Amino acid sequence: MRLYTVARIHRIAGLGLGAILFLLAVTGFFLDHETFGFLSRLDIDQRYLPQSVMDKARQGFEVYKVDPADPDRRLAGSWQGLWLSEDGGRQFRRVLDRPVTRLEPRRMGVDEDYAGLFAASTDGVWYSEDGGRRWQRLLATDAAITALSSHHPWLLAVEDKRRLWRIDTRSGEAEQLPVGRLPRELLPQDIALGRLVRDLHYGRGLFSGDLSLWINDFAAILLTFLAISGLVVYLKTRRLRARRSGDKRSLLRWRRWHSNGWVLIGFAPILLLLVTGVFLDHPQGLRDLMKQTRIPLSVLPPVYRDLSTDIWSIDFDGEHYRIGNRLGLFRSPDLKRWEREVTGFAWRMTRLGDKLFVSGMGTMNRLHDGEEWYMLHGTPHMPRDVYRLPQDWGLVTRDSLQELPLPELSSARLYDLLLALHDGEFFHPLWVWVNDLSVLAALILLWSGWIKWRHHRRQRRHVA
Repeated sequence: MRLYTVARIHRIAGLGLGAILFLLAVTGFFLDHETFGFLSRLDIDQRYLPQSVMDKARQGFEVYKVDPADPDRRLAGSWQGLWLSEDGGRQFRRVLDRPVTRLEPRRMGVDEDYAGLFAASTDGVWYSEDGGRRWQRLLATDAAITALSSHHPWLLAVEDKRRLWRIDTRSGEAEQLPVGRLPRELLPQDIALGRLVRDLHYGRGLFSGDLSLWINDFAAILLTFLAISGLVVYLKTRRLRARRSGDKRSLLRWRRWHSNGWVLIGFAPILLLLVTGVFLDHPQGLRDLMKQTRIPLSVLPPVYRDLSTDIWSIDFDGEHYRIGNRLGLFRSPDLKRWEREVTGFAWRMTRLGDKLFVSGMGTMNRLHDGEEWYMLHGTPHMPRDVYRLPQDWGLVTRDSLQELPLPELSSARLYDLLLALHDGEFFHPLWVWVNDLSVLAALILLWSGWIKWRHHRRQRRHVA
């Protein structure tokens, strides 16, 4: 194919869908860092937002608790704060003005005392001694608290899915507990393709720690730069060809930046983000493929063989610690000797008296009655929380949030807006196909850009 034709294809693909790629890269970068404080602090009035963004804000409630001793007392927590109702949910007032993603009552054995409450936030653990009316900070942290478990007088808190704190709620003293590595023989032999796709797209599917996220960040920043520099090169070229004022040296400098060889390093992570994004855009149509296709542990990235710092949920019953992560739920008396109890992503754990509920992500929900584990067939996927009623208990899911009495929101956070822009719902429910088309354009841009770079490189060698 002639170079002129390749260059024309490159230009058409970039001008046609470059703006969409720019939008996906920028929003994706910030969505990967949902604990950035300003994403939750910056509120946008609902008058300036489409209904799709407000729907995402209302679906952002992560916590819902009902005091079994007084069902009129209800607490609802989201990334916009924590609200308290004392009349069965008819009226709510905000009692904690910061993100709340987990809420634990003070537990004494199988008894729950809703006068004492612990809340997980992005800056530590908060404590209330009067049923949630007033709050004070119990533990200050640099990163978000992602899981809690109460067993009086101890409170276990997980910071950033990797650091486990044990807090003496009587004195407020906290110590970090070392978590031993899981023996390889306890890890399952394979995982579903859907699990790998999600982990890769969200920046946690390659290496332990933050390296996977940094690779995704690099790809997003590079894609953003390529979109901007490509537009600059196009505009400067047009000005020169139209014999208008323009700086040729500036154009050449921007061309070198846009087509520099180091850009090739980013091709692999960019492709990874784009392809996995297409899979996640169509969860219904590709559900069977992603669920039934199994990937052996032997060929999985290193992170799946080192999950000691991958703590998604925690429970302590006074004798045993339980840690849930992407590959299962593991029990230990001392955080050193482990045994596996449940296989599959143990996303969240909620204790209900003497019972333990495990919310699965991409796997079945489970319930431990103190002696055995039971699979909860027919229960919704990924319950965010579980609340107790005098004679029953309920699950907090995306669908059930539409039926629960919740606070009325008059604004959405910046994160909700970015999420709606990223998945296309800001524009239209069918915008997901435009995102798919932009992925095709990106593949064309990578292919044609590589051909152009190779041609210019050969020319420079020939001149030299």
